[in-house]
Amino acid sequence: EQTEVLANAARFVKLGGRLIYVTCSVLVEENSDQVAAFLAGHEDFRLLPYGDVWRETLATEPPVSADGRADSLLLTPARQGTDGFFIAVMEQAKG
Repeated sequence: EQTEVLANAARFVKLGGRLIYVTCSVLVEENSDQVAAFLAGHEDFRLLPYGDVWRETLATEPPVSADGRADSLLLTPARQGTDGFFIAVMEQAKG
């Protein structure tokens, strides 16, 4: 289902626009694996470093991702004291 949701959502992203993929899961196959598969099939999109987007949007320092990745954010109960969440921001090329 997630593969289909991402593919369908991509059709509505304008050139230069962003597609933000968020789950309430800590499972790799529901998170970074889905993003990798999407990007492999959509070469007009690129993954933005979550920290840059966080600073740009919230003007604060982002939390450190529980999985140590710089391109997406994973929050976990053990690391941040939150529910499990995953966030990846992808941008479509302007043309």
